[in-house]
Amino acid sequence: VVPSGALALVIDSSGSMMGQKLDMAKAAAVAAARVLSSKDYVGVVTFDSAAHWIVPMHQVQSTKAVTEKLGHIQSGGGTNMQPAFDEAYGALTKTKAAVKHLIALTDGQTEGSDY
Repeated sequence: VVPSGALALVIDSSGSMMGQKLDMAKAAAVAAARVLSSKDYVGVVTFDSAAHWIVPMHQVQSTKAVTEKLGHIQSGGGTNMQPAFDEAYGALTKTKAAVKHLIALTDGQTEGSDY
């Protein structure tokens, strides 16, 4: 028996991610999304100065739809990971999945302290 899972991806789309960094983050997100089944949940939040839901947390119906939306992520703006992290964590806690994962794809730069 394979338990249902929930995956929240938090992707840095700030200006510092321009080019190869963002391309690698999107490729990693696509690879993660492709292994999900219809029993799983997925959500994608990007962040620059604010959080932006690219794919709201939902039960997977089509990984193709998710991967297409990942392809449209563009870089620009400041960097504040905390709002996106909080959004993703909140969405995970509301799912009925047995196993929950939050993966942050970032170069590690963020505003604020103690985060």
